[in-house]
Amino acid sequence: MTSLQAQLRKSSHGSPSLSSPRPGSSVDGTGDAALSSRLAAAQASVSTLERRLAATQAQLRDAEARLGEQRGKYGVAEGKWEARVRELEQRVRAAEEKVKRERQGAKERMQELRGESQCVPLPRVSPSPAIIALTVCPCRRLEHELSDAQRRGTQLDDVLRQQQQQQRQAGRPDSRQSAA
Repeated sequence: MTSLQAQLRKSSHGSPSLSSPRPGSSVDGTGDAALSSRLAAAQASVSTLERRLAATQAQLRDAEARLGEQRGKYGVAEGKWEARVRELEQRVRAAEEKVKRERQGAKERMQELRGESQCVPLPRVSPSPAIIALTVCPCRRLEHELSDAQRRGTQLDDVLRQQQQQQRQAGRPDSRQSAA
């Protein structure tokens, strides 16, 4: 664009050969006709350059406007991704807290079950099957609850690992973008 402006300035100021006849040149009709044709060509060139300059400036303004729009869209998208990452981090923290609570609850249950299983009196005489069922069934029920609690703990661990893996995968593209 600067070369266009330089050409325009050069053409609008005119060269000494176009603005005044050279000394020693003939002032007859052929010199005037040649000078007029050169002047017309120079004016046509100037008007062409002015049109090109105006078109280039319009393209520049349009490109700057599009760039501004894209920057705005990028900022909005970046904000959405940041909010999404924060939300996922909160979910992970909540899941970790839930796992901790579940584990603590499972530990407490295990201690409780162990304490109950030690307190269950087993008859020394050969009891009837109904009495055995009454004294042994709470232990089986508690063992079943314990295995269920352990299974839930394992499932929660799996969910937590999956969420952490998803968080790491979601964080990778952001780290590449921020580095670029």
